[in-house]
Amino acid sequence: MGIKLFSSCKNDTPVSNPKTGTPNKFRWKILREYIDDYDKWVVALIQYEDCYNYQGKKILVYDNIELYNFNKNLNRLDPHFIEYEFSPVARFEPSERGWDLAIRFCERILRS
Repeated sequence: MGIKLFSSCKNDTPVSNPKTGTPNKFRWKILREYIDDYDKWVVALIQYEDCYNYQGKKILVYDNIELYNFNKNLNRLDPHFIEYEFSPVARFEPSERGWDLAIRFCERILRS
């Protein structure tokens, strides 16, 4: 007699439309943002509806952008580091600590 450490578990229930975990650049909403109009950088807490890690939340930093375009004219917002108009320059953990680190990063690195 003893404790069974590992057991086999099988679920034959089919999963319909599982989340892929990959953020959908067309399905997002801004939950919080800090915009520095003078230095032209943005820190944004964004939630991606199709992403399941960290409840789909990401803190992204953007610099050298036209700020009026950031909220009003975006139809896609990809959190990955790719080359197109609104690619982030940094990402931070989606927490208060991550938010504070992102602001400090901008004030010290992007403002210089």
